[in-house]
Amino acid sequence: MAGPFEWLLPYAWVTVLLPALGFLLVAALGRDKKRGNWWLDGGAVLGIATVASAAVLSFLIFLEVWAFNDPYYSPQPWVWMRFGTLYLGTGLHIDGLSALLMFVVSFLATCIAVYSTAYMHEESAL
Repeated sequence: MAGPFEWLLPYAWVTVLLPALGFLLVAALGRDKKRGNWWLDGGAVLGIATVASAAVLSFLIFLEVWAFNDPYYSPQPWVWMRFGTLYLGTGLHIDGLSALLMFVVSFLATCIAVYSTAYMHEESAL
């Protein structure tokens, strides 16, 4: 029986790219320290939003895999190189344990991002 978030499983790789995208956006756009609002300074909202959205996606994937017992395996993995009959590539394999770890790691990363932003708000920029 498939759950309501079955469509999300093939896009689980997005949970890895969202924090990386947040890092790139903060590195490119987050240098403005003149707003006066410590929450907006340095791109904190942008970085936390991308990490938190990865946590929400991983929670939905966790619900789909655990509540509906619906693991996901890539039907056709992406092939990077071929050497005769040997194929080197990657694919998605999301079972109960990997879904749980995706959720725990992304949730803790969100907590760390929020805490570090609040903790470092009075530090001066270089």
